[in-house]
Amino acid sequence: MTDQKSILIACALASTGFLWGCETTTSSTGGGGPSQQEAARAVVDYRRLAAELREMAHRRELEADVLAKQQNPDQAMIAHWREMAQHLRAEADTAEQHAQEMQRSVPHGMMQ
Repeated sequence: MTDQKSILIACALASTGFLWGCETTTSSTGGGGPSQQEAARAVVDYRRLAAELREMAHRRELEADVLAKQQNPDQAMIAHWREMAQHLRAEADTAEQHAQEMQRSVPHGMMQ
């Protein structure tokens, strides 16, 4: 389970870093920020990432709940899963904030 956990965290952080890099690359080379279409795509990508991170957090909570119901639960492992869920939710909130920031660059009514 430790390997699976590490892989999930690495994927989440890599996705966040990739999207963050895409945003900074387009805004630094475009001269005035991302185009409206790039911003619209970034909004969708950030929201998708936020949803995926929230789903992973939900799974970690469920795993912690299952562990807690065992006969001799490992309290350290339960705390670890809950802490991981909390961290994933914070990352999801950050991704959602980025989506909201990018949304400001998208004209009202533009199809995404």
